[in-house]
Amino acid sequence: MMQAYFLMTWSYLAALTDVMTGKIPNVLTASGCMAVCLFSLLEGEGSGLAECLLGICVVTAVLLPFFLLRMIGAGDIKLIMMIGGALGPDHAAEFLFLTMVFGGVISIGMFASGTVSIKERADYFISYCGKFLQTGQRTPYRRKRGAENYPFSVPVLLALIFWMKCR
Repeated sequence: MMQAYFLMTWSYLAALTDVMTGKIPNVLTASGCMAVCLFSLLEGEGSGLAECLLGICVVTAVLLPFFLLRMIGAGDIKLIMMIGGALGPDHAAEFLFLTMVFGGVISIGMFASGTVSIKERADYFISYCGKFLQTGQRTPYRRKRGAENYPFSVPVLLALIFWMKCR
């Protein structure tokens, strides 16, 4: 139970900081990952630390390609690693899927409201992929300005709230 409160608090702080500054501080994600590992040792749920580390590995394996293509930030990955460690490998994969669903819902809302043009986003994605295939260079996917640049920590937090309510 204590771990659930911790996850909610740390995820809220990460999302708040990300919305305000565009970054999630390393001190927040590092301390969060260490605390989750400590909770795993103390609470001893499942296989404890081994399950925690496997949960972290699942998140890393799935999100690493997106990071290498510079489509997701390191802070977002470390935040999800913290949650994946707490949930263990089986639930980490489910949580990743749920996070993507919430990110998709936010995107659909932005398209439906006219805040972001779906045609413009599709053209940008195709152009980005084309440049990468031509040059092999990984350039940041994220634009400097634009409504489509919402912090991914927000759907992570929403997915965690939903997860906690449904469990």
